[in-house]
Amino acid sequence: MVKLLLDAEPILSGAGIGINRKDRLGRTVLHLASQFGLTKLTKTLLKDRQSGGFGADCQVGDLINQRPIHYAIAFKHEETFEAHLDHLIE
Repeated sequence: MVKLLLDAEPILSGAGIGINRKDRLGRTVLHLASQFGLTKLTKTLLKDRQSGGFGADCQVGDLINQRPIHYAIAFKHEETFEAHLDHLIE
């Protein structure tokens, strides 16, 4: 599924559907991956485009300014939280 999204991303971006697009609660796909503990997806979303990722912005806040890392903490997804930390210290 991630490969399919990577392949389709240029088409989606051209249609105004970017990786950092928000839903009605201000959440991005990175927020949701973090909320549900989807660590591999989180890593792919965070990885820059030159490395085969999406280059999602980890600093985007939802409607109450909660960032994706906050979702990983709130829902107690340790591995997903660590993926965010690894990304932030790179």
